[in-house]
Amino acid sequence: MSVHRRVAQILAACFLLRVWSVAVYAQTPAARGERPFSVTHYDVQIEPRLESRSVTGTVTVSVVLHRDDVETIVLDRGRLEIDGVQEDGRTRAFVLDGTRVRITLPRGRPNAVRTLTVRYHGAPSSGVVFSAEREQVYTVFSTSQWMTALDEPSARATLRLRVIMPREWTGAGSGRHVSRRLVSPDKALVEWRVERPVPTYTFGFAVGRFDEVEDRRSRVGLTYLARGMSPDDVRRVFDESARMMAFFEERAGVAYPANTYSQVLVERTRVRRWPGSRFSPRRTAARSWLIRLRSASSLTSSPTNGGATWSPAMRGRSSG
Repeated sequence: MSVHRRVAQILAACFLLRVWSVAVYAQTPAARGERPFSVTHYDVQIEPRLESRSVTGTVTVSVVLHRDDVETIVLDRGRLEIDGVQEDGRTRAFVLDGTRVRITLPRGRPNAVRTLTVRYHGAPSSGVVFSAEREQVYTVFSTSQWMTALDEPSARATLRLRVIMPREWTGAGSGRHVSRRLVSPDKALVEWRVERPVPTYTFGFAVGRFDEVEDRRSRVGLTYLARGMSPDDVRRVFDESARMMAFFEERAGVAYPANTYSQVLVERTRVRRWPGSRFSPRRTAARSWLIRLRSASSLTSSPTNGGATWSPAMRGRSSG
């Protein structure tokens, strides 16, 4: 059995197990007693720039203040620079505090939805991988490194994610693929949506020059994105995907909560060695390739309103 195929089986099994383990349990409520506000929705438009290893974006957040005396909300920003904050077209003051941004708001009626728009840019040192050699950009776990967000795992929200990319590129993103359209002669905008509340660490995307390979052996449509490999080689890497999905459905007693499941092969992702594991990055990476799993819509629909969780090398996605 090849190294690539063995790695695919191991990571896919781990990912699917975590998807179903979340699906069969109810969502944990947000810790409102510790935080006087909640973010219920993120509307993000981001443009990653491969040549400068940077991102420029806008995120509109729907915020609910739980008390009438709340005047400040705090979001995580990593190393992003904040260009401005507005609420309904009115400028709001903000202060950078380490890796966070503190935004000052006028007091309002408790539990009313407030809409804030944050413009930002930056050159993330983590959270996003830029591979110029293979023309790929993909996120790795740390969401606040590429968009302002609330990092707390107990805080869950829905997502509209729009990524601007070269028109020749394709990719996968969190949730259900909605649309793809040209916004200029050489750029496309691709949209995905997560329609059930999930933690922000499940947000992400992988875009670049990929070839798509489809596998219709199961009731769930399987899509593989890779580059530099023949379709037959890609299918061999992920040969066990359909059988693993059927296995976990049977054992969990819960159907996989989506119609598609996408997996992306990307280059040079670092993997930590788990305690007691016999597999190390050197042995599993096969020098140049490392497998990063993606599943379509697994973060947007489950019987218990939950979302998937994963190790830093695995996320839920839909291709587009």
